[in-house]
Amino acid sequence: MIKSICLSNCATYPSTKVTIENCQKINFFYGANGSGKSTIGNFLYSPTESKYNECQIEWERDAPLDILVYNKDFRVRHIKEDIEGIFTLGEDTINDIDALENMKKTEKKWNKI
Repeated sequence: MIKSICLSNCATYPSTKVTIENCQKINFFYGANGSGKSTIGNFLYSPTESKYNECQIEWERDAPLDILVYNKDFRVRHIKEDIEGIFTLGEDTINDIDALENMKKTEKKWNKI
């Protein structure tokens, strides 16, 4: 199991280390857009990429395990078609839905004239 994750000098993370401790068997990361959630998942998926040279994973008993990261990249890699029930809903999506609803209302008004 992962004991801690240290991120430094990548994406939104500064050169001073940001450490996530007390990791559990299953961990959920949530936060605002641009807060670093995807960076954590991408690092865990490919920790040897050069852009993560200053990042570290500390393993319990120094025994690495397979890591499963479910994010947008996972869906792109593994789900080739749009399957009902598999989706993401973020602030941008909500704004897009609201904009579409407003356009539909405007269209209905114009069709009545």
